[in-house]
Amino acid sequence: MPKVYIWAFLVVSAVLLGFLSWASMTYCATPGTESKSKSQEDPMKRYLTDGDIQEGLRKARLNMKTFRDSYWREQVVIFSIHSGHVNKRVQKIARACVNDSDDRIHALSTLSIVFAQTGKVESAIKVARKVLEADRDNARAMASLALALSKRGEPEEADRLMMKAISDGGGNEDVMFLACNFYERQGRLSDALNALELWTQLKPNSAYAHYMKGHYFDKSLSMSRAKAEFEKAISLNPNYWNAKKDLASVLTYQKDFKRAAVLYESILRAGKGSAASYIHYAECLEALGKNGQALEKYTLALNKVCYTRDPQEAIKAITHIKIGRRKWAVQAGAGRVRMLMETGSLEQALNEANQLSVLLSSSLEPRYMKMLVLTRMKKYDLALREINLLIADEKDIPLFFLKRAEIHRMMNKPEEAARDVVLARRLQKYGSIEEPASASRD
Repeated sequence: MPKVYIWAFLVVSAVLLGFLSWASMTYCATPGTESKSKSQEDPMKRYLTDGDIQEGLRKARLNMKTFRDSYWREQVVIFSIHSGHVNKRVQKIARACVNDSDDRIHALSTLSIVFAQTGKVESAIKVARKVLEADRDNARAMASLALALSKRGEPEEADRLMMKAISDGGGNEDVMFLACNFYERQGRLSDALNALELWTQLKPNSAYAHYMKGHYFDKSLSMSRAKAEFEKAISLNPNYWNAKKDLASVLTYQKDFKRAAVLYESILRAGKGSAASYIHYAECLEALGKNGQALEKYTLALNKVCYTRDPQEAIKAITHIKIGRRKWAVQAGAGRVRMLMETGSLEQALNEANQLSVLLSSSLEPRYMKMLVLTRMKKYDLALREINLLIADEKDIPLFFLKRAEIHRMMNKPEEAARDVVLARRLQKYGSIEEPASASRD
């Protein structure tokens, strides 16, 4: 009988030890399931400091699906705010965080930010004031309340709250992001830059702070200062791809095409570029006289934006892709036509320009490229017809009159050419002489 008790005791002890071992591995060793004490460093903070917003959002989404933990849900909301993609799903997650978060005040302030960003002004004000009743120095709630009040038309109170949020926030990323949004929507870029100056002083090693500062210098057309801030951000985080894209854009503006091309090449090799990156890279190569390489990049851009591997199929697919992507397809297609023309493939250039102009009859650029190809082929009658159609649609573009003057000179019609030059000079007061291209940024 005693032996039975001994064996029973040993079996129960073994089971109990096994359970405790499993529990310790599950709740202590697995990241994401342990509760985050205030003394413990937030593992996601590094992504904000380094400006790796998309990578932080990707990791937060993955861990939210894996662990279904309130911490990761709130991180999805925060990184969605900084990426500018706050939709109904993010609002739903933010609401759920309030119910099961360990830090209800923080979750409520996050919800108020979401409401302020999405234009739910009254909800944002109500939630932010609820937070401030419990914690009157909560800078995140003050910033979201300021943004909501500015949208409701109470600028003085909004200004006071935002200035206090900035001074009390200690360089908090959420507060500074809201401050920039707050000042930008009012057209007060100098105030946004003052806030960013304070941010970089408080957090000199934050690549995100320097990137945002460069972004707003870029918006205010202070290109040299924007360039310096982007370079600082990259020195703090060598893999800061958005900073590299924006630096390349500034260098292109400054006509430093060689260095911009090197940056675009590094971005594309790392797999961090889009169709727009290929287009901008091609434009730099074109400016450097590397037409063959530029043609290759324009082709890659066209294939990428249309999800094909054949440029002819891509051109046919242009009308079926989303309008937001179509502008890049048009730009890539026009660049490809231009490079075909420069490399002497005039018949192929004309064929592709014809296809683009038929598929996108409302877009000026393909028709303009068709006129250029016809002029290069010395088919002046056809080129004149195309430019006349363009002028009939858009009478306020000086370049069209100058191109028609050029064609008239080729046709030995000096009087018509002189008349077009006069018309172009009159229009120059109201418009710039630029090709009708959609040169948007990545």
